[in-house]
Amino acid sequence: MTFERVLIVLGTSSLLACGSVTEYGTSGTGSTGGASSPASVSTPASSSSTSPSEPTAPGPGSGGTGGVAPPAGIPSVPQPAPGTQLSGGAGRVLGTFPYTTGIFVVLTSGVTLRDHSGAELSAWPAQRPLTAAAFDGQYLVVADGAFLTTLRPDLSVVSTATLVEPCADGVLLSGGLFVCGPANDVDRIFYTYDVALGTLVASSLPYTYNGIPMRKVPGYDGFVTVSIDISPSDYHLYKKGKKGEAVFLNESPYHGDFRVDLGFAFVGSPATHLVTPEGLFLKLTGTACDQIPMPYPSECLAKEGALGTLTGAQHIVAADSDASYIYALVSFGSTRFDEGECDKGCAVQRIDPVSRTVLTQQIYSVPSAQILAAVNDPAADALIVSSAVNLGGAGRDAVLRHRVDLLPYK
Repeated sequence: MTFERVLIVLGTSSLLACGSVTEYGTSGTGSTGGASSPASVSTPASSSSTSPSEPTAPGPGSGGTGGVAPPAGIPSVPQPAPGTQLSGGAGRVLGTFPYTTGIFVVLTSGVTLRDHSGAELSAWPAQRPLTAAAFDGQYLVVADGAFLTTLRPDLSVVSTATLVEPCADGVLLSGGLFVCGPANDVDRIFYTYDVALGTLVASSLPYTYNGIPMRKVPGYDGFVTVSIDISPSDYHLYKKGKKGEAVFLNESPYHGDFRVDLGFAFVGSPATHLVTPEGLFLKLTGTACDQIPMPYPSECLAKEGALGTLTGAQHIVAADSDASYIYALVSFGSTRFDEGECDKGCAVQRIDPVSRTVLTQQIYSVPSAQILAAVNDPAADALIVSSAVNLGGAGRDAVLRHRVDLLPYK
Protein backbone atom coordinates (compact mmCIF):
# COMPACT_ATOMS: atom_id res chain seq x y z
CA MET A 1 0.00 0.00 0.00
CA THR A 2 1.15 3.51 -0.67
CA PHE A 3 0.84 7.04 0.45
CA GLU A 4 0.03 9.08 -2.68
CA ARG A 5 0.85 12.73 -3.33
CA VAL A 6 -2.28 14.53 -4.40
CA LEU A 7 -3.02 17.91 -5.98
CA ILE A 8 -5.96 19.76 -4.52
CA VAL A 9 -7.65 22.26 -6.84
CA LEU A 10 -8.35 25.34 -4.72
CA GLY A 11 -12.00 26.13 -4.36
CA THR A 12 -13.24 22.72 -5.53
CA SER A 13 -13.38 19.23 -4.11
CA SER A 14 -11.62 17.68 -7.11
CA LEU A 15 -8.52 15.63 -6.38
CA LEU A 16 -5.89 14.67 -8.93
CA ALA A 17 -3.24 12.12 -8.03
CA CYS A 18 0.25 13.17 -8.95
CA GLY A 19 2.42 11.06 -11.20
CA SER A 20 5.11 10.16 -8.66
CA VAL A 21 4.12 7.69 -5.97
CA THR A 22 6.42 6.78 -3.08
CA GLU A 23 6.23 3.07 -2.24
CA TYR A 24 6.78 1.78 1.29
CA GLY A 25 10.37 0.65 1.69
CA THR A 26 11.16 -3.03 1.91
CA SER A 27 14.46 -2.73 3.74
CA GLY A 28 12.71 -2.93 7.11
CA THR A 29 14.71 -0.04 8.52
CA GLY A 30 11.58 1.72 9.71
CA SER A 31 13.01 5.17 9.08
CA THR A 32 10.89 7.98 7.73
CA GLY A 33 11.39 9.21 4.21
CA GLY A 34 12.69 12.67 3.52
CA ALA A 35 11.09 15.24 1.26
CA SER A 36 11.67 14.94 -2.45
CA SER A 37 11.28 17.44 -5.24
CA PRO A 38 7.77 18.01 -6.61
CA ALA A 39 6.66 15.80 -9.47
CA SER A 40 4.78 16.98 -12.53
CA VAL A 41 1.05 16.36 -12.61
CA SER A 42 -0.15 13.42 -14.69
CA THR A 43 -3.52 11.81 -15.29
CA PRO A 44 -5.38 10.76 -12.15
CA ALA A 45 -4.22 7.47 -10.67
CA SER A 46 -6.77 4.65 -10.80
CA SER A 47 -8.03 3.40 -7.44
CA SER A 48 -7.39 -0.10 -8.72
CA SER A 49 -3.66 0.57 -8.53
CA THR A 50 -3.80 0.04 -4.77
CA SER A 51 -3.95 -3.36 -3.15
CA PRO A 52 -5.85 -4.31 0.02
CA SER A 53 -2.88 -6.26 1.30
CA GLU A 54 -0.76 -4.45 3.88
CA PRO A 55 3.03 -4.45 4.30
CA THR A 56 4.09 -5.51 7.75
CA ALA A 57 7.35 -3.55 7.73
CA PRO A 58 7.25 0.20 8.46
CA GLY A 59 8.50 2.64 5.87
CA PRO A 60 8.19 6.12 4.39
CA GLY A 61 5.30 7.66 2.52
CA SER A 62 4.65 11.07 1.05
CA GLY A 63 2.03 13.70 1.62
CA GLY A 64 1.26 17.36 1.18
CA THR A 65 2.10 20.80 2.39
CA GLY A 66 2.51 22.32 5.82
CA GLY A 67 2.41 25.91 6.95
CA VAL A 68 -0.53 28.26 7.35
CA ALA A 69 -3.44 27.16 5.19
CA PRO A 70 -5.29 29.55 2.84
CA PRO A 71 -8.85 30.59 3.81
CA ALA A 72 -10.46 27.53 2.21
CA GLY A 73 -8.17 25.27 4.25
CA ILE A 74 -6.76 23.56 1.14
CA PRO A 75 -3.24 24.05 -0.26
CA SER A 76 -3.05 24.72 -3.99
CA VAL A 77 0.26 22.90 -4.62
CA PRO A 78 1.06 20.13 -2.11
CA GLN A 79 4.70 19.23 -1.47
CA PRO A 80 6.07 15.88 -0.25
CA ALA A 81 6.14 15.18 3.46
CA PRO A 82 7.19 12.14 5.52
CA GLY A 83 4.78 9.56 6.88
CA THR A 84 5.66 6.33 8.69
CA GLN A 85 3.76 3.07 9.01
CA LEU A 86 4.16 1.91 12.59
CA SER A 87 2.31 -1.38 12.37
CA GLY A 88 0.49 -3.50 9.79
CA GLY A 89 -0.85 -7.01 9.43
CA ALA A 90 -3.49 -9.30 10.92
CA GLY A 91 -5.94 -8.19 13.59
CA ARG A 92 -7.77 -5.02 14.52
CA VAL A 93 -6.51 -1.90 16.31
CA LEU A 94 -8.22 -1.29 19.65
CA GLY A 95 -6.18 1.76 20.61
CA THR A 96 -2.94 3.70 20.18
CA PHE A 97 -1.45 5.62 23.08
CA PRO A 98 1.60 7.95 22.95
CA TYR A 99 4.00 7.59 25.87
CA THR A 100 7.36 9.06 26.85
CA THR A 101 9.23 6.02 25.54
CA GLY A 102 7.22 5.42 22.37
CA ILE A 103 3.71 4.51 21.24
CA PHE A 104 1.58 1.69 22.64
CA VAL A 105 -0.31 -0.15 19.90
CA VAL A 106 -3.08 -2.39 21.22
CA LEU A 107 -4.37 -5.04 18.81
CA THR A 108 -6.78 -7.90 19.35
CA SER A 109 -3.67 -10.08 19.69
CA GLY A 110 -1.87 -8.06 22.38
CA VAL A 111 0.13 -4.93 23.14
CA THR A 112 3.37 -3.63 21.63
CA LEU A 113 5.42 -0.56 22.46
CA ARG A 114 6.98 0.91 19.31
CA ASP A 115 9.36 3.76 18.65
CA HIS A 116 8.59 6.46 16.10
CA SER A 117 10.16 4.46 13.28
CA GLY A 118 7.86 1.52 13.97
CA ALA A 119 10.46 -0.70 15.62
CA GLU A 120 9.07 -2.91 18.38
CA LEU A 121 10.54 -2.16 21.81
CA SER A 122 8.50 -4.51 23.98
CA ALA A 123 5.40 -6.69 23.78
CA TRP A 124 2.68 -8.26 25.88
CA PRO A 125 0.86 -11.10 24.05
CA ALA A 126 -2.77 -11.65 25.01
CA GLN A 127 -3.94 -15.11 26.07
CA ARG A 128 -7.41 -14.42 24.62
CA PRO A 129 -8.53 -11.94 21.92
CA LEU A 130 -8.71 -8.42 23.35
CA THR A 131 -11.87 -6.36 22.96
CA ALA A 132 -11.13 -2.95 24.55
CA ALA A 133 -8.26 -0.80 25.84
CA ALA A 134 -7.60 2.48 27.66
CA PHE A 135 -4.54 4.33 28.99
CA ASP A 136 -4.18 7.24 31.41
CA GLY A 137 -0.39 7.57 31.58
CA GLN A 138 -0.14 5.39 34.68
CA TYR A 139 -2.13 2.28 33.77
CA LEU A 140 -2.74 0.54 30.45
CA VAL A 141 -5.97 -1.43 30.80
CA VAL A 142 -6.98 -4.16 28.35
CA ALA A 143 -10.10 -6.32 28.34
CA ASP A 144 -10.75 -9.69 26.74
CA GLY A 145 -13.90 -11.81 26.82
CA ALA A 146 -13.33 -12.94 30.40
CA PHE A 147 -10.90 -10.67 32.26
CA LEU A 148 -9.76 -7.08 32.70
CA THR A 149 -5.96 -6.82 32.96
CA THR A 150 -4.12 -3.76 34.23
CA LEU A 151 -0.57 -3.23 32.96
CA ARG A 152 2.17 -0.80 33.94
CA PRO A 153 3.98 1.08 31.14
CA ASP A 154 6.72 -1.59 31.33
CA LEU A 155 3.92 -4.10 30.49
CA SER A 156 4.13 -5.89 33.82
CA VAL A 157 0.78 -6.94 35.27
CA VAL A 158 -0.74 -4.94 38.15
CA SER A 159 -4.05 -6.77 38.59
CA THR A 160 -6.64 -8.95 36.91
CA ALA A 161 -10.41 -8.66 37.38
CA THR A 162 -13.12 -11.11 36.34
CA LEU A 163 -15.63 -9.34 34.10
CA VAL A 164 -19.38 -9.46 34.64
CA GLU A 165 -19.82 -9.07 30.86
CA PRO A 166 -17.28 -8.66 28.04
CA CYS A 167 -16.38 -5.05 27.24
CA ALA A 168 -17.05 -3.78 23.72
CA ASP A 169 -15.42 -0.48 24.72
CA GLY A 170 -14.26 1.31 27.84
CA VAL A 171 -12.74 4.47 29.32
CA LEU A 172 -10.49 5.30 32.27
CA LEU A 173 -11.83 7.96 34.66
CA SER A 174 -10.29 9.57 37.75
CA GLY A 175 -9.29 7.45 40.71
CA GLY A 176 -8.10 4.61 38.49
CA LEU A 177 -11.64 3.56 37.57
CA PHE A 178 -12.33 1.78 34.29
CA VAL A 179 -15.88 1.93 32.91
CA CYS A 180 -16.66 -1.14 30.81
CA GLY A 181 -19.45 -0.95 28.24
CA PRO A 182 -20.81 -4.29 26.95
CA ALA A 183 -21.77 -4.89 23.32
CA ASN A 184 -25.55 -4.83 23.79
CA ASP A 185 -27.43 -1.56 23.24
CA VAL A 186 -30.63 -2.64 24.99
CA ASP A 187 -30.66 -2.42 28.79
CA ARG A 188 -26.91 -1.79 28.62
CA ILE A 189 -25.29 -1.69 32.05
CA PHE A 190 -21.88 -0.04 32.50
CA TYR A 191 -19.57 -1.75 35.00
CA THR A 192 -16.91 0.23 36.89
CA TYR A 193 -13.71 -1.50 38.03
CA ASP A 194 -10.86 -0.36 40.26
CA VAL A 195 -7.93 -1.16 37.99
CA ALA A 196 -5.28 -1.15 40.74
CA LEU A 197 -7.19 -3.62 42.92
CA GLY A 198 -8.91 -5.56 40.15
CA THR A 199 -12.35 -5.27 41.76
CA LEU A 200 -15.85 -4.32 40.62
CA VAL A 201 -16.95 -1.15 42.43
CA ALA A 202 -20.19 -0.05 40.75
CA SER A 203 -22.82 -0.80 38.13
CA SER A 204 -25.00 1.70 36.28
CA LEU A 205 -28.70 1.76 35.56
CA PRO A 206 -29.64 0.07 32.27
CA TYR A 207 -29.65 2.30 29.19
CA THR A 208 -31.11 1.57 25.75
CA TYR A 209 -30.17 2.83 22.27
CA ASN A 210 -27.44 5.19 23.49
CA GLY A 211 -24.72 3.63 21.31
CA ILE A 212 -21.78 1.31 21.87
CA PRO A 213 -18.58 3.39 21.15
CA MET A 214 -17.26 5.32 24.18
CA ARG A 215 -14.84 8.25 24.33
CA LYS A 216 -13.46 10.05 27.39
CA VAL A 217 -14.24 13.78 27.56
CA PRO A 218 -10.96 15.71 28.19
CA GLY A 219 -10.70 17.25 31.65
CA TYR A 220 -14.14 15.94 32.62
CA ASP A 221 -14.97 12.88 34.70
CA GLY A 222 -17.23 11.40 32.08
CA PHE A 223 -17.56 10.12 28.54
CA VAL A 224 -19.63 10.26 25.37
CA THR A 225 -21.29 7.38 23.55
CA VAL A 226 -22.42 7.53 19.92
CA SER A 227 -25.51 5.74 18.61
CA ILE A 228 -24.13 5.11 15.12
CA ASP A 229 -26.02 1.86 14.47
CA ILE A 230 -29.53 3.32 14.72
CA SER A 231 -31.34 6.20 13.04
CA PRO A 232 -31.44 8.99 13.99
CA SER A 233 -27.99 8.95 15.60
CA ASP A 234 -27.04 11.10 18.58
CA TYR A 235 -24.26 11.89 21.04
CA HIS A 236 -24.91 10.86 24.67
CA LEU A 237 -23.09 12.33 27.69
CA TYR A 238 -22.35 10.41 30.90
CA LYS A 239 -20.69 11.48 34.15
CA LYS A 240 -19.11 9.47 36.97
CA GLY A 241 -21.46 9.27 39.95
CA LYS A 242 -20.59 9.42 43.63
CA LYS A 243 -19.98 5.67 43.84
CA GLY A 244 -18.13 5.50 40.53
CA GLU A 245 -21.17 4.46 38.50
CA ALA A 246 -21.80 5.87 35.02
CA VAL A 247 -24.78 8.26 35.05
CA PHE A 248 -26.48 9.40 31.83
CA LEU A 249 -26.95 13.19 31.65
CA ASN A 250 -28.24 14.14 28.20
CA GLU A 251 -28.19 13.49 24.47
CA SER A 252 -27.82 15.88 21.54
CA PRO A 253 -31.43 17.03 21.08
CA TYR A 254 -31.56 17.21 17.28
CA HIS A 255 -32.14 13.61 16.16
CA GLY A 256 -31.00 13.64 12.55
CA ASP A 257 -30.42 17.36 11.92
CA PHE A 258 -26.70 16.84 11.26
CA ARG A 259 -24.09 14.16 10.67
CA VAL A 260 -23.31 12.01 13.72
CA ASP A 261 -20.46 9.50 13.66
CA LEU A 262 -17.08 8.86 15.29
CA GLY A 263 -15.38 11.76 13.49
CA PHE A 264 -15.92 14.20 16.33
CA ALA A 265 -13.55 16.28 18.43
CA PHE A 266 -13.51 18.32 21.63
CA VAL A 267 -12.53 21.93 22.34
CA GLY A 268 -10.21 22.53 25.29
CA SER A 269 -9.46 20.65 28.49
CA PRO A 270 -11.73 20.74 30.41
CA ALA A 271 -13.76 20.43 27.21
CA THR A 272 -16.16 23.29 26.52
CA HIS A 273 -17.69 21.84 23.36
CA LEU A 274 -18.05 18.68 21.30
CA VAL A 275 -17.31 19.37 17.62
CA THR A 276 -19.34 17.28 15.17
CA PRO A 277 -17.87 15.87 11.91
CA GLU A 278 -19.39 18.85 10.07
CA GLY A 279 -17.89 21.35 12.51
CA LEU A 280 -20.88 22.25 14.68
CA PHE A 281 -20.11 23.14 18.31
CA LEU A 282 -22.28 21.39 20.90
CA LYS A 283 -22.16 22.86 24.40
CA LEU A 284 -20.49 20.93 27.24
CA THR A 285 -20.17 23.71 29.83
CA GLY A 286 -22.37 24.97 32.63
CA THR A 287 -24.40 23.21 35.29
CA ALA A 288 -26.58 21.62 32.59
CA CYS A 289 -23.71 19.28 31.71
CA ASP A 290 -22.54 18.76 35.29
CA GLN A 291 -25.60 18.24 37.47
CA ILE A 292 -26.91 14.90 38.69
CA PRO A 293 -29.85 14.71 38.20
CA MET A 294 -29.78 16.80 35.03
CA PRO A 295 -32.13 19.80 34.89
CA TYR A 296 -34.87 19.62 32.26
CA PRO A 297 -35.06 21.13 29.73
CA SER A 298 -31.27 21.18 29.36
CA GLU A 299 -28.89 23.21 27.21
CA CYS A 300 -26.29 20.45 27.44
CA LEU A 301 -25.14 19.40 23.92
CA ALA A 302 -27.11 22.30 22.39
CA LYS A 303 -25.68 24.02 19.30
CA GLU A 304 -23.35 26.90 20.14
CA GLY A 305 -21.31 27.98 17.08
CA ALA A 306 -19.30 26.30 14.35
CA LEU A 307 -15.66 25.57 13.52
CA GLY A 308 -15.84 27.38 10.17
CA THR A 309 -12.81 25.71 8.56
CA LEU A 310 -14.74 23.03 6.65
CA THR A 311 -16.12 23.89 3.21
CA GLY A 312 -18.44 22.10 0.81
CA ALA A 313 -18.49 18.35 1.46
CA GLN A 314 -15.45 18.40 3.76
CA HIS A 315 -15.88 16.65 7.09
CA ILE A 316 -13.79 15.32 9.98
CA VAL A 317 -13.05 11.62 9.62
CA ALA A 318 -11.24 11.22 12.96
CA ALA A 319 -9.80 13.68 15.48
CA ASP A 320 -8.07 14.30 18.79
CA SER A 321 -7.57 17.42 20.89
CA ASP A 322 -5.64 18.97 23.74
CA ALA A 323 -6.09 22.14 25.80
CA SER A 324 -5.20 24.37 22.84
CA TYR A 325 -5.84 22.67 19.50
CA ILE A 326 -7.87 20.17 17.51
CA TYR A 327 -5.91 17.63 15.47
CA ALA A 328 -8.10 16.34 12.67
CA LEU A 329 -8.04 14.02 9.69
CA VAL A 330 -10.31 15.83 7.20
CA SER A 331 -11.93 14.29 4.13
CA PHE A 332 -12.42 16.46 1.06
CA GLY A 333 -15.85 15.06 0.23
CA SER A 334 -18.07 12.08 -0.32
CA THR A 335 -16.64 8.81 -1.60
CA ARG A 336 -18.04 5.98 -3.67
CA PHE A 337 -19.35 2.93 -1.82
CA ASP A 338 -16.22 0.98 -2.77
CA GLU A 339 -13.77 3.67 -1.63
CA GLY A 340 -12.30 4.51 1.76
CA GLU A 341 -12.69 8.00 3.24
CA CYS A 342 -9.09 8.89 2.41
CA ASP A 343 -8.52 6.90 -0.80
CA LYS A 344 -8.15 10.13 -2.75
CA GLY A 345 -6.60 12.18 -0.02
CA CYS A 346 -7.27 13.60 3.43
CA ALA A 347 -5.72 16.56 5.23
CA VAL A 348 -4.02 16.15 8.61
CA GLN A 349 -4.70 19.50 10.25
CA ARG A 350 -3.81 21.35 13.44
CA ILE A 351 -6.72 23.72 14.11
CA ASP A 352 -7.07 26.62 16.54
CA PRO A 353 -10.71 26.37 17.69
CA VAL A 354 -10.64 29.84 19.25
CA SER A 355 -9.59 31.76 16.13
CA ARG A 356 -11.28 29.11 13.91
CA THR A 357 -8.21 28.73 11.68
CA VAL A 358 -6.17 25.87 10.22
CA LEU A 359 -2.60 26.49 11.42
CA THR A 360 -0.74 23.65 9.68
CA GLN A 361 -1.65 20.73 7.45
CA GLN A 362 -0.32 17.91 5.30
CA ILE A 363 -2.14 15.92 2.63
CA TYR A 364 -2.09 12.10 2.63
CA SER A 365 -3.83 9.21 0.95
CA VAL A 366 -4.69 6.12 2.99
CA PRO A 367 -6.26 3.90 0.31
CA SER A 368 -8.84 1.16 0.71
CA ALA A 369 -9.14 1.50 4.46
CA GLN A 370 -11.76 2.17 7.10
CA ILE A 371 -10.37 4.91 9.31
CA LEU A 372 -10.86 3.91 12.96
CA ALA A 373 -9.24 6.65 15.04
CA ALA A 374 -6.69 9.46 15.13
CA VAL A 375 -4.60 10.26 18.21
CA ASN A 376 -2.26 13.22 18.61
CA ASP A 377 1.38 12.42 19.34
CA PRO A 378 2.88 15.72 20.59
CA ALA A 379 6.42 14.31 20.55
CA ALA A 380 6.20 13.76 16.78
CA ASP A 381 3.86 16.66 15.85
CA ALA A 382 1.80 13.99 14.12
CA LEU A 383 -1.46 12.09 14.19
CA ILE A 384 -1.39 8.36 14.86
CA VAL A 385 -4.03 7.10 12.42
CA SER A 386 -5.49 3.61 12.84
CA SER A 387 -7.29 1.94 9.95
CA ALA A 388 -8.62 -1.45 8.91
CA VAL A 389 -9.20 -3.42 5.73
CA ASN A 390 -11.68 -6.29 5.60
CA LEU A 391 -10.38 -8.92 3.21
CA GLY A 392 -13.61 -10.92 3.38
CA GLY A 393 -16.34 -12.22 5.66
CA ALA A 394 -18.51 -10.45 8.20
CA GLY A 395 -18.82 -10.25 11.97
CA ARG A 396 -16.72 -12.87 13.76
CA ASP A 397 -15.81 -14.37 10.37
CA ALA A 398 -14.32 -11.14 9.02
CA VAL A 399 -10.70 -11.34 7.86
CA LEU A 400 -9.18 -8.07 9.00
CA ARG A 401 -5.83 -6.46 8.40
CA HIS A 402 -4.78 -3.38 10.27
CA ARG A 403 -2.38 -0.54 9.79
CA VAL A 404 -1.18 2.25 12.05
CA ASP A 405 0.41 5.30 10.44
CA LEU A 406 2.24 8.29 11.91
CA LEU A 407 1.20 11.30 9.80
CA PRO A 408 2.86 14.66 10.61
CA TYR A 409 0.72 17.78 10.48
CA LYS A 410 3.76 20.09 10.31
